[in-house]
Amino acid sequence: MGNLNQFTKPEETSSNRLGGTVDLAVANIEKGLNVTQVLIDAYEDLKGIDALHFSFADIKSLSDAFDCIMPAIQAIREESKKKDTGLYKLGSLVGGQIKDTKVGKTLDSIAPVTNELLQLSDGRVVAAINPTALLVAGVLVTVKEETAKIVDACNQILTFLKNDKESQVEGDLNVLNGIVKEYKYNWDNKEYRAGHHKLVLDIKRSAEQNIVFFRKQIDSSIQNDKHALVAKTLKERQQELENEFSYYQLTLYIYGFACFLDVLLLGNFNKEFLAQTNEKLALYSSQYLELFETALEHLKKTVNTSTESKALHGVGGLLLKAKAGSWLNKKGEAIVNASIKQSLDSFLLLKEDKALVFSENIKRADEIFNDCTEICFGEDGVYFVKPSKA
Repeated sequence: MGNLNQFTKPEETSSNRLGGTVDLAVANIEKGLNVTQVLIDAYEDLKGIDALHFSFADIKSLSDAFDCIMPAIQAIREESKKKDTGLYKLGSLVGGQIKDTKVGKTLDSIAPVTNELLQLSDGRVVAAINPTALLVAGVLVTVKEETAKIVDACNQILTFLKNDKESQVEGDLNVLNGIVKEYKYNWDNKEYRAGHHKLVLDIKRSAEQNIVFFRKQIDSSIQNDKHALVAKTLKERQQELENEFSYYQLTLYIYGFACFLDVLLLGNFNKEFLAQTNEKLALYSSQYLELFETALEHLKKTVNTSTESKALHGVGGLLLKAKAGSWLNKKGEAIVNASIKQSLDSFLLLKEDKALVFSENIKRADEIFNDCTEICFGEDGVYFVKPSKA
């Protein structure tokens, strides 16, 4: 996905080389320096790890929201250029021993690191890195890549709005768009997150109610069509279904958007919570697609009846009357099928699951916060390393 790259891990792995880094850190602690993190040689071969990667430029592109980690990042980058030894691992110094840097599963568990220091492998010390800030940066890089698609989807959907719900729906979309743009400046601001989280929950609740409403309304409408002669033209009936599914699709999109922002604003990256959130979103998406297929089959039968009726008075009908299975008969079927497809093309555009982008972002957040156990740095960027499956 964009700047995020996946690396495949072979069976063999490089062992960590702690070298004299621990001794340097301990010596600095004895001098009274508040050293809590160290940078050590970790992997010589990038192909020997399974990791998610994003560049230093990606972090910088998030504006000054992550200035707190940029000095250490710059120092690490300069050191990587000098040695070209592969990847450096970020570790914490606990009780005089190196341990993997642990990260909080909730943003509110982040501890300030203003007086703590990171020991570089060459002996220098810089401001310590907040590992959770790095993980949030990884999530936001993904969101940043998708923002243009999200905004474009919003604009496309808004063109369908033709009734009195337009202002409310457009207002909800504007709120959600505004929050996703502002979040990078406020990810560590508890007051901002708490206030906007309530707003997002209200939108999410309303969207969920609308999902149930539109599903029942469309299903009832299709069932009524099957049992009664509709005194409307085929074009009018198809247009009604397109309008109904447009609102249903839009409501599902808003619900997915709100689910994703619910995770970010609550600051809860617990694996079970993320899985539960995505399961419910997947359920609503599957129900939408299932009802869409039902409506499509209903329209096909209706269009087919109408098309064959017209075709029997023209060239298609003459061909259809030819011997079954003959070349002429097949040509007649092709003409009728082409006519049916042309009639349904606009409706088929509504099959797209527009909530998928948010589901993928939630999965990426889960992968970054829960599946990665080490944070490494190379000349080209940051690596979130996954444990060996061997």
